Amino acid sequence: MKNKFYRLEDIFAVAREEAEIQEITNNDVYKFYMLDFILNHPEYKDTPVEWKMTIRNPDIKTAEIIPKEELVEQLKAAQNIKGISTEEANYLENLEFDNWRKIFSKKTIDFLKTFKLPDFEIENDWNWNYEMSFIGPWQNSMMWEIFGLKIINTLYLYNYIKREKITST
Repeated sequence: MKNKFYRLEDIFAVAREEAEIQEITNNDVYKFYMLDFILNHPEYKDTPVEWKMTIRNPDIKTAEIIPKEELVEQLKAAQNIKGISTEEANYLENLEFDNWRKIFSKKTIDFLKTFKLPDFEIENDWNWNYEMSFIGPWQNSMMWEIFGLKIINTLYLYNYIKREKITST
C-alpha cells in the first residue's frame, strides 16, 4: 500500500464539491482598507471600473486545464454570498488602531452587511486562456480581484494535479 501524503479533498474545496470562497471576509485586509477609503471619499465612490485578469505566461493555458463549467460555478458561488454576518460585522467594528481609533468606518461595516459581488464575464483569449472581467462600481468590483485570482489558481492546480495524476488518489 502506498503512503498518501494528502488527498485532493484535504486541500481543494472543489474536490469536496464546496465553494472556494465562502465568506466576503475570505479576502486580504488591504481590500477592506481600500473599500473604507473609497466609501469615505465621495469623489471615488461609484466610479465605474473594470478589473480584468489576464494570464501573461504563454506556457499556462487555463482553458485547456479548467473546465469552464467549474470556473463559472465557483464564480457564481462567490457571487451568491450575501454580505457579512453579524459576528463578522461586530468583529470588524471593534478593530482599533492604538486602542482608541476605529479601523473601519460605520459606513464600511454597513456596506459590507449587504454586499454582493457584481457580474463577471469570461472569454477565451487567443492563447487558450480564460480572461475574466469584473465590471461595476469601484467599491463592488474591486473585491473580485482576490476572489477571482484564488478561484482560477485553485481550479488550475486542482485540475492539473488530476490530469497529470500527481496524487495517489
